[in-house]
This record gives sequence, structure tokens and C-alpha cells, in this order.
Amino acid sequence: MALIELRDVTRMYGPASAEGVTALNGVSLMIEAGEQVSLVGSSGSGKSTLLNLIGGIDLPTSGTIMVEGRDIGTIGDKGMTMLRRELIGIVFQFFNLMPTLSVLENVTLPAELAGKSESESRARAMELLRGVGMEGRASHKPSELSGGEMQRTAIARALVNRPKILLADEPTGNLDSHNGTLVLDLLRRIAADEGLTLVMATHDPAIAAQAGRTVEMRDGRVVSDRRR
Repeated sequence: MALIELRDVTRMYGPASAEGVTALNGVSLMIEAGEQVSLVGSSGSGKSTLLNLIGGIDLPTSGTIMVEGRDIGTIGDKGMTMLRRELIGIVFQFFNLMPTLSVLENVTLPAELAGKSESESRARAMELLRGVGMEGRASHKPSELSGGEMQRTAIARALVNRPKILLADEPTGNLDSHNGTLVLDLLRRIAADEGLTLVMATHDPAIAAQAGRTVEMRDGRVVSDRRR
């Protein structure tokens, strides 16, 4: 059984007519545990919509999405919240850090929401901050960080609950080339070290080509699926 499976998934926005937008159009895809997959395509190709559906941020108009054997269209809001806490970490292009919290507090927040003790949350957060080179910035606020530092903090936050799946939506989109390379290398190293399934959306074919598998999207459809 695949860890992630999409069966004929469609996502439409607006009315089911010419005025509506079909973001995904009959996508079927299977992703095995431990794979590193790049979703590549231009803006509007459907790759971010696909990530949002896998992460339960959005729901399909039709079709089925299975994550570790669970149909995310039928488990309800509470079930989806629990699934994200237990299985899925998400890294966003715009970091989405809480501006009033320190780096350490941003990273521990998901663990505390999941009911972990303060001591356990802080220990795990500091372990991750050391791993992403942010231990010395733990007390700083996001406004005191560079873009690369904010994204490394966001990666630590996404990993704090030990997910099996890491979703990254254009994680280098707001970074310069140097920091972008560092973040990509970090994501791949962590995914390999922790045995995570990494699914990353990017518009850059050069970035996508470095993954073990590249899924190209166009107009809401999968047009190619290549493994290295």
C-alpha cells in the first residue's frame, strides 16, 4: 500500500461552468514511503493545489486521496487535524512564522498543540534547531532573522512532531540562490536521515531534477512522471 495515493482527483473553484477554475483535473498518483518527489510546473499548473490536498488544507471536488490508508475526504475536520499533527509537516514559501514568538517558541508550538509536555517540546525543538544551524538564534524573533534563517526555522517547526511526510511548497521561492541551495540540501538531508517522504513543489526544473522522482504538471494534469 502506498503511503500517499490519489485516485482521479479533481479540484474546481467557483461554479461548475465556464466561469469556474479547474485547478486539478483527474490526477492519479502514488507515492511510496521514503520517496523524494518534486512536483514541477509553471504557476497555475496545479502543484500547490496538489500539496494542499495531500496536506488536508483543502478537499477535492471529486476523487479520493488516501494517506497511510485513510481517506482524508471522509475523516472530518477533527480527523484531519489529528492526521496533520501525527503524520504531516508542511514548509511554506512565506515561512508563516508567528511574529510575536521567538524561534524556539515557533518551533515548539505544534508540539504543545499536540499535547506534548513543555520539557519534551523544548528538547525536541532544540535538537532540531541544532540540526538546522539555528541553535544560537533560539531567542530571536522572526523580524531579526534573514530569509534563510526563517526558512530553516520553519523546517524545524515542520519536523517537531516527527512526521512521516514533509510537504514543501516552493521552499526556496523567497530566497536568494545561495540560501536556496542550503535549504534544499537541508530538506533532502533531513528527509534521508529521518526516513521521511518528501514532496516538494517548485517551478524550477533544475531544482526538480535533483529529486529521485520528478512529476511534471501542466493545466492541472500530470504530464510526465520520471524517476532517476
